[in-house]
Amino acid sequence: MFVNRKDELRFLRREYGEERSSFIVIYGRRRVGKTELIKELIKDKPSIYFLVSEEPTETQLGRLVQKIAGYFKERTPKIEDWLDAIDYIGEKLREDKIILVIDEFPYLVTSNKAVPSYFQRLSDEYLKDSRSMLILSGSSIGLMESKVLGHKSPLYGRRTGQIDLEPFDFEKLRLIIKKGIKECIEINAIFGNIPMYLNFFDNRGSLKNNILENILDKKAFLYKEPEFMLKQEFREPSKYMSIMDAIANGNARLNSISNKTRIPPGTISKYISNLLKVRLIEREVPITERNKKSKKSLYTIKDGLFNFWFYFVEPNISDVESNPEGFLKDIVVPGLPEFVGKTFEKVCIEFVRKRFDYGCVGRWWHKEREIDIVGLNKVEAKILFAECKWQDNVDAFKLLNELKEKSRHVRWNNNKRKEEFMLFAKSFSKKTKGCYDIKDLDKFF
Repeated sequence: MFVNRKDELRFLRREYGEERSSFIVIYGRRRVGKTELIKELIKDKPSIYFLVSEEPTETQLGRLVQKIAGYFKERTPKIEDWLDAIDYIGEKLREDKIILVIDEFPYLVTSNKAVPSYFQRLSDEYLKDSRSMLILSGSSIGLMESKVLGHKSPLYGRRTGQIDLEPFDFEKLRLIIKKGIKECIEINAIFGNIPMYLNFFDNRGSLKNNILENILDKKAFLYKEPEFMLKQEFREPSKYMSIMDAIANGNARLNSISNKTRIPPGTISKYISNLLKVRLIEREVPITERNKKSKKSLYTIKDGLFNFWFYFVEPNISDVESNPEGFLKDIVVPGLPEFVGKTFEKVCIEFVRKRFDYGCVGRWWHKEREIDIVGLNKVEAKILFAECKWQDNVDAFKLLNELKEKSRHVRWNNNKRKEEFMLFAKSFSKKTKGCYDIKDLDKFF
């Protein structure tokens, strides 16, 4: 099922409609929907789609040329090397207005470091004189950014556009999940916001059945997806598994992650950096922190499915396999209210970003104090303080008083700032100004 991506499709279709050539780079983490986006674009257009696999570069070269020859209904020419191939491909791009897609382009680069130079030749000597579109796509974000987009790359400056494809936000998630706002927030926490994972959710079934059938069943695709992906991405998957496990279970600082995993502080930064590059974790600093390299950094797992799996499933794998129904009833269901709370915060942050005029929105913490949401409007010297409670019948007046007390410790334009306060909860026993329950969020989203 292809859902949304309207902005990206609009951009790609506009590029294709130009009376000139186009060179587009599409990248993003695995399972985010790059291939589906491309296939949606080319389904009604003259196109050649080539998926690179982990084979020797000579094998890939032969397959690519054969695919192009097949499109033009001609015999596959004898190709001696990459230069021959590029010349052949370039001539074909000049013949007709077509879209040539090279999906998982990084596999070509890792097997032959000269490949970007060959595609530079394709761009400079052939593509620019055509009306065709070249799309290079890849899931290796670091490699795409350095070998294709980076200023040291032979391809630097030649693209006419790029798409860094992001996971769905909560607003887009609701286009897929046909449930009420409360259940959508829970689903976001458990299945995450990666399109492929959300597509496994069966709108006809209950949340419990979906967890049981799609995550806790050892035959299900999502059951070992986090482990399989780490094995696919990294040479030492066990170390990355231990880091993800540590973060999911409350170890957010570098030192505590190091202590929990027993990976020395001097080397753990390398593993953390690699997880950041593939966007499985994210790093936060307090929103008011000017030094973005601050030692106050906290690390969290970015995707809900991975967070759920490492929080509930991985530490209890034997219990899951021996009695998944009992595990769901005794461990998952009682633990969900606390677990979903962090996702509720993210939904509220999205609400604030989209509805109010705060250019910077995030969390704030200092020592033992923490505020769920702080928004900064630097032009008007206006600051927002907000708290989120994934609870019913919240006492708004008590929560507001506690928030105002904590806000006094936030150092930001203290002498001239305008302050605004908001409260978010499933429901309130009594409301005051700035209170938003999930019914209010439901209207907005």
